[in-house]
Parts: sequence; C-alpha cells; structure tokens
Amino acid sequence: MGLEAFEDLDGWERADDAAREEAVQALCASLGGDGSFEPAPAAGVYAVVVHRPTGLSFVAIPGGRFQMGLRESDLSALREAAPDTPATILAQLEKDAAGMRPVREVTVAPFLLGRSVLDAPTVERLTSGRLSGRFCHRMGWSAARELASSLGFRLVSEAEMEWTAREGGRQAFAFDAARQLSRLPAAREEVSSRFGLERIFDDAWCEDGYHPTYAGAPSTSEAWTSDAYRDPSWMNGAPCGVARGYGPPDELEGWSDVWSFLAALRGSYTRKKGYVRLARSLRAS
Repeated sequence: MGLEAFEDLDGWERADDAAREEAVQALCASLGGDGSFEPAPAAGVYAVVVHRPTGLSFVAIPGGRFQMGLRESDLSALREAAPDTPATILAQLEKDAAGMRPVREVTVAPFLLGRSVLDAPTVERLTSGRLSGRFCHRMGWSAARELASSLGFRLVSEAEMEWTAREGGRQAFAFDAARQLSRLPAAREEVSSRFGLERIFDDAWCEDGYHPTYAGAPSTSEAWTSDAYRDPSWMNGAPCGVARGYGPPDELEGWSDVWSFLAALRGSYTRKKGYVRLARSLRAS
C-alpha cells in the first residue's frame, strides 16, 4: 500500500498497522526524497511526520467527499445539542448563513496539515528573529502566506479546514463538540481533534481569498484564490483573506464556545490578525 492509502478516509481507517506503516514510508519518500520528512509517533490511527528542517509535526489527512457549508441540519443539531442557546445566536447564524452557502459537495485531496498553529517562539525561530515579540505569531493574511511559502508550505484551504473540523465530513460540529460542552476542559487549546490536531479553534488564516458566498466556488479542496474580494477601505484595495475559527460578535460574548464549535463558520475578511497553520498538498501520482 502506497500513497493511494491516503486517498480515502474510510479506507485508511480500515487498513491494518502494516499497511499504514508502508504508506507512511511511501509518503516520506515522495516528499522530496531527501530525508526532509521522517515518521513520528502516530496520533491514534493517523500518520504523523516531522519536517526535519523546521522541526514541525504534520498529520497526513486522508481525502474523501463531504458537504461543505452551513446546512439546515447544523442548526437543528445546535438546537438539539444546546437547547438553551439564546435566540440571538440562532438569529445571527441565519443572518450570516448566506456567506456559508450554497452548500456543495467537495472532493478533498489528501494533504499534510500542521498539528498546531504556529506559536510566537516558533515564528521567531523560523524567521531567525525577523519576526519577534509576544504577538509575532499573529499576522495579516499576506504576511501569513509569505511565511508559509518561505518555509516550503502554504496555508490550509477553507475546504481542508472544514473537512478536518467536521471530522472528515461526519459531524455537524467540530468533533461533535457542542454535545460535549459540559465535559470540555476550561482551556480549549487542550482539546485535540479526531485527526490528532491541536488548537483547532484558533482563528487561522486560509490560503483562499475572501468571497462573500460560495457561489462559483470550486468542487475540489484547492484554495479559491481567483476573483477574491477587494475592500477599497482596507489595505489599499488589496485582495482580502479569509480565516476560520472566529468567535461571535461582542454582543454574543459568553456563548463563544457554541459559536466557534460550528465548523461552517468563517471569519470576517476585515480581521487583520490571525494564526498560521501550515499545509502541503499530497496526492498519489
């Protein structure tokens, strides 16, 4: 079993340990073949590799298909999971729903995804001090894309982020978190996903440019960069980025956990600072 093992999430989970080990070896060999990547202890059944030049850990996320966007079933699941959710939350979701629709089927290609967003010490180390300080890991979209590219990676796409947040398209919420609110630790960053990802609720920039809706969006998981929205009042009309993982407006503070657990939510393109989560495409030849 080679790289094709990563093409289908269900097939990957059915594979035995020997087949997965063979696939991970093929994965490392395919990523340049120069020893830049090496296997690391797995996150459950998922393959983890380390990028030796940076020391960063990545999860190999298998591909598949799912319905991307805010569905009516998501809102129904929210009402069921958190029946005391204020009407203002539901009203705000309905108001913003157009920006998360139309719902469409997306084919996700396998990809590597950083196990965590980059923190300040890591950004300072990777940039040899060019970026430094307590908040150097929080940056604008263009800077985030430039940093990822300089390291030989890219940012995660919107479709890839939603695929992982929905646990491979299986959940209305990120790992069904809304049904587990009473059991979650106080620090959300301590919660990891089914794929073994960490810091999954942080507002991470996507490679995609901002589009007000999904009308015309690709049916693949590639980043949607063409015809990105340009805001004449922001960054001199430069294309705007999009981030995922934002909490609610200030007036809904206190319900940010329920709000941000919704995997379909998109951050405002006017937000000027966000986290960086590195990604790289992975596809069997």
